[in-house]
Amino acid sequence: MKDSYSSTEVCLLYVGFISIWMFIGRIIVPSTFNKFFKKSVEPARANQYKNLMTSLLHALISCSWGYVIFQRDFTQHIKNSEDYARLNQFTVGVYAKSSQLVGISTLSYFMYDTVDYYQNLGSVAKNWDMYLHHAIVFLLFIPATMNWALLPIAMYSMQIEFSNVFLHGRRLMLWSGHTKDSRIYKINFVALIITFFALRMRMVLVGTEAVFNFWRNFDSYDIYYPLPACFPFLCYFVINIINLVMLVQLYKSDFKKNTGKKVKKSGMSWCD
Repeated sequence: MKDSYSSTEVCLLYVGFISIWMFIGRIIVPSTFNKFFKKSVEPARANQYKNLMTSLLHALISCSWGYVIFQRDFTQHIKNSEDYARLNQFTVGVYAKSSQLVGISTLSYFMYDTVDYYQNLGSVAKNWDMYLHHAIVFLLFIPATMNWALLPIAMYSMQIEFSNVFLHGRRLMLWSGHTKDSRIYKINFVALIITFFALRMRMVLVGTEAVFNFWRNFDSYDIYYPLPACFPFLCYFVINIINLVMLVQLYKSDFKKNTGKKVKKSGMSWCD
């Protein structure tokens, strides 16, 4: 594995990136919130707002970094969905360590975010959907960063974070006083809907096909994967369901006529 980081090096990098995200989430983001947004956000939303600010920053970094690495290292090698599993750290033209760094940074953020959710936004019972999403990310990315298993599809999927920029931006606008009739909200919402279908829905479907082929042809790949070969497909199946739930929530929130029911303010909604 000389062309990629060893397991020991990966663990040390996790410590470093978790420290960076803790610094961002516990120092930079709160100071920015207090200076620019505290007066316009209701106190009950303060912790959620700061958490989402960190998520927005992560989405910007991950989608940009993931796009650059995917275009540089993987695009020329991928002709069909089976190539996502056939590529490995020894493929000519692939700088393996850079892909691992993107994955480690993302997973370190999710580790930080899980702790932040538990400490400031409630228990697993209250936010089970978010914890489920994070658990899926952990189970997909840890083998990818440790063993370079399915790391190309992880880099491809990282570009979905560009849609999250607008998804997180939408809620930050609403929580800081912008109405759904404001111009900036409408522009952001159009960008959200376009990227939701063009990136989130399409890329997850491509990923689902890739991990299905990984499962079906696992014995033909020269790859070490510590979990059952069907596991990535099951994870992507759940992610497809999550996407549909998000789409329904967006429809109810922004397209369906107001029925007079109160909007729930717990962590149980992706789009409240």
